[in-house]
Amino acid sequence: MSDTGALVYVVDDDASAREGVAGLIRSAGLMAKTFASGEEFLAAPRPRMPSCLVLDVNLPGLNGLELQRELGKSGVQVPIIFLTGHGDIPMTVRALKAGAANFLTKPFDDEELLNAVRQCTKSVQGFQPGIGDRIKRPSPAAGRDVLTGANTKEFPPFRLDTINQCLWRRGEAGEEERVLLTPKAFAVLSYLVEHAGRLVTQDELLEAVWPDTFVQPEVLKYQIADIRSKLGDCPKNPVFIETLARRGYQFIAAVHDGAAAKPEPGALAGSDRVLGELWDCLRRAISGERQIVFIATEPGKAAMADEFQHQAAANAPGLRAARGQCVEGYGSKEAYYPMLDALGQLCRRSGGNSVVRTLAEQAPTWLVQFPALVKPEHRDTLQQEILGATRQRMLREICDALNTIAAGSPLLLVLEDLQWADPFTVDLISAVARSRTPAKLMLVGTYRQADVASSEHPLKALKPDLLIHRLCREITLAALEEVA
Repeated sequence: MSDTGALVYVVDDDASAREGVAGLIRSAGLMAKTFASGEEFLAAPRPRMPSCLVLDVNLPGLNGLELQRELGKSGVQVPIIFLTGHGDIPMTVRALKAGAANFLTKPFDDEELLNAVRQCTKSVQGFQPGIGDRIKRPSPAAGRDVLTGANTKEFPPFRLDTINQCLWRRGEAGEEERVLLTPKAFAVLSYLVEHAGRLVTQDELLEAVWPDTFVQPEVLKYQIADIRSKLGDCPKNPVFIETLARRGYQFIAAVHDGAAAKPEPGALAGSDRVLGELWDCLRRAISGERQIVFIATEPGKAAMADEFQHQAAANAPGLRAARGQCVEGYGSKEAYYPMLDALGQLCRRSGGNSVVRTLAEQAPTWLVQFPALVKPEHRDTLQQEILGATRQRMLREICDALNTIAAGSPLLLVLEDLQWADPFTVDLISAVARSRTPAKLMLVGTYRQADVASSEHPLKALKPDLLIHRLCREITLAALEEVA
């Protein structure tokens, strides 16, 4: 296999072993980059391209399993192949349950390692513009279809999304919550669902999920147990996965294809390119990479942002979306006005109680701005808590609250007409953009380019600085005409 479009990271403290593995990988036509420690790997910049990690378990300092945990905490999803000189079943199980792609014991066969690497790079090829981005990027015109549609399997109350590789649980009110699964657990569940209604033997399942790799049967049992715990399924009285003793497993729930909910065509002439870019940003945000996007234009910008928000709300499961409007003359007087506008919408909509609780715990200076949401018996306590509050405290609190709100479900905020935004709102955008906490957050800000360029508005200085540090994306539109 020759594929110079994939990069394999090799982390091993033994220089000869490290260079030997790297040389083997390069001989197969793949690029390899080496690191002597987990700390060195974490500190190094990593290009946006399909990749996998060959990782020695017994590293000095931060060992392999600890590095795997650190990557998971940071929201980095890169296939990991572990190498060890004395692996055991418990260690293997811990690594695989945490999402490792494979676990090989030294000395390993060269072809065995190459097969594992090929499998990993093949799984992310075309799906991963950057590490942690697991969603395939289609053409802009088709980009809005990837978050839902025919590539889903439903077995109520769950929905399996095979494109985005995730599982969703539908609540009583109709809202959807993402159920977190490791990549291997998702692969096992997907195979069982795809072959629902028939026996799937252990050997068949092992070959399908771990092809050309020896894996202890105990590992499969742990994966099944993990899946059952996420589904709330009891082994003795199963609703979804039944164990057929000494033979294998059978998915027994009724399964049907999800209905495709295709968004309507763009309402603006020439909008496909822009909407495609916005969808690309949303996919990145859903994977945990926060996105700040500025849309600079004249006529048509509000319609463009509204179109995207409408499509995202209809087609991205579990998405929370809100819009804040800056108002000429008024928005420049009240601090954080557009964010207060958007936050009020989030609090009043379905699922708003969780937002209110987050504000009460982490951002009381913001909750007090909505007296109707505060119970009378709590108002005095809240007023005492915010005595002496400053704008800087408000900024710190709302950043923490937004990180919490966007930790589980994706959050889309659209702030309109930033040319009228108050300075505090611009400071807020800056703080959100610079935060290093992983969050499924996308903030879209629209503004009139001519108005900002001809004034001393703080956005004029902020935007270039964020662009230089690659903390935002700018989309500049020519004047768009509404299409009847």
